[in-house]
Amino acid sequence: MTLRFVRDLEQTLAWEGAGDLGRDFARGTLPDPAVVTRLLTPHRLLDLLSWRSLDFPQIRVLQHGADVHTRAYLTTRTSRRGQSVPIVDTEKLGVLLTDGTQVIVDALNHLDPTLEAACRALQWWCGMTTQVNAYLTTGDAAGFDLHWDDHPTIIVQLAGSKRWEVRGPSRVAPLYRDTDPNTEPPAEIVWSGVLRAGEVISIPRCLGTRP
Repeated sequence: MTLRFVRDLEQTLAWEGAGDLGRDFARGTLPDPAVVTRLLTPHRLLDLLSWRSLDFPQIRVLQHGADVHTRAYLTTRTSRRGQSVPIVDTEKLGVLLTDGTQVIVDALNHLDPTLEAACRALQWWCGMTTQVNAYLTTGDAAGFDLHWDDHPTIIVQLAGSKRWEVRGPSRVAPLYRDTDPNTEPPAEIVWSGVLRAGEVISIPRCLGTRP
């Protein structure tokens, strides 16, 4: 399935190989809509959160653009040997989701075997370190403000829809913890629109985005 996903990704974005990754903005629709449900669904994400050990900052919950304190959605579970591990309090998280919030889970490939296999295939394909971050947004909660990343990103919309605005280059080659925040948005709009389930966009690290 994972090798097929790489093939579908190349077809979706009209790429001839991994050399096109991070070169230009690209957008397309996966040829097989069933791929998204095989990768991940919102219900499977919530199921993972209910039984995998997670702690801040691997998991973050945001409301009105600000981090919610971990006591509002995390608890600890003690094993028979007295070891305490952090875990999501599903009842508390459910209240936050009802009110409208954004849940961010980094490195989800370390918690889910399907995403781990997909990540390994992508890493073999492109020769770069890869990681899956998941974003679950409910209600009218907003995503991030305009920003750029220090790495190329591939965004797969798994369910629902999200409006995006992709701006022109803001930093020629931004680095991790770059010393220049460069908060001025570029005037050029590369693409603005709604991403729907099964659609994919690829964003080079120099472009500003606002999901």
